[in-house]
Amino acid sequence: MPLLALASNTLFTRALGGWPAVSIDMAKAEAHRLRGLTEQGIDPREGERQQEAAIAAAIAAAAQVEADKVHAVTVGDIWPRYLAEGKPKRKDAWKPGYRASLDVMAAPGGIKKVRGQQLFDAAAQQ
Repeated sequence: MPLLALASNTLFTRALGGWPAVSIDMAKAEAHRLRGLTEQGIDPREGERQQEAAIAAAIAAAAQVEADKVHAVTVGDIWPRYLAEGKPKRKDAWKPGYRASLDVMAAPGGIKKVRGQQLFDAAAQQ
């Protein structure tokens, strides 16, 4: 059941749905609602465009957040590779004690950090 309406001095036609998916009473109610909007000077198509734009913006924002998560690189991701492949500036820079202290200092959250002699003791235990 089509609807003919005049909004913003422009005549437009709106398909309200086909029978039996949309009953005649439902189509009449929708036509009455749309006609009421146009009589108030409101173009019902503009509201639908804004709603579609808001949905598209929300989908794009969610997709961007997911893309940022996928492409985010953290120090925790790179640190093991750096320890395995890193190149020190001096030949003797990565002595076993220094390497062990790097492992202890890069401990995951929740593990108490230590300094001084305690650091060397913790490194020796690993």
